[in-house]
Amino acid sequence: MKLLAIDCGNSYTKLGCFSDSNLIDTAAVPDSDLATTLNHFIEKYSLHDVIVSSVRNPSFDIKAFVQSEVNIFRLSTESKFPFQTNYQSKQTIGLDRLANAAGAWARFKKDNILIVDCGTCTTYTLLENGVLKGGAIAPGVNMRFEALNFYTGKLPLLSPVADLAELPGMSTEGSMRAGVELASILETDALIAEFGNKSASLIVLLTGGGSSFFEQHLKSPTFAAPYLTLEGLHEIFVLNK
Repeated sequence: MKLLAIDCGNSYTKLGCFSDSNLIDTAAVPDSDLATTLNHFIEKYSLHDVIVSSVRNPSFDIKAFVQSEVNIFRLSTESKFPFQTNYQSKQTIGLDRLANAAGAWARFKKDNILIVDCGTCTTYTLLENGVLKGGAIAPGVNMRFEALNFYTGKLPLLSPVADLAELPGMSTEGSMRAGVELASILETDALIAEFGNKSASLIVLLTGGGSSFFEQHLKSPTFAAPYLTLEGLHEIFVLNK
């Protein structure tokens, strides 16, 4: 079976082509390149089945970008998932978090797993013994930089860099980087430790567009899972088919 998994995020759309359970091709593109990339995937791999997850409001209309006939399965909170959930507001949980949880479950089944998704927001999703317990949501690195620029009169708009700032910051830029990038790493390490205090033998998975930065600097032991959302969408499609 071939399947195209599409994850419409806040900043980019990620695409992954599966042949059976094997991820054979991926792309991450802005909306300006989506139609070309999407139709290239469909034609190149003769795809007929597509699963779409979107965190956008209103939900992203993928049909506007597709030129050929395909069967589209739209992920929702009412879809079947391979885990149970204790989340109190199930209708509002992000579909990307549900897809991540499905991908983590496929890898580790009933182990205790914390998924840290480093994107526009940094989200923490906890699976305990096959049950989604909840987690935490924090502003991502770019969002923090944008907020400093937007809500002040003089602070510049910075972009993330690979190296961490040192304390104390000796310039405005250095101080901002310490308050955003360094603080984000320290915050994430602290939250991972706090989740670890609540869940024994915790496995931590890092995913999302900014995960390489966190992987480089976190002191907590983690596993990189850059395509976890796409893997989860594949698992959900198979379960619901």
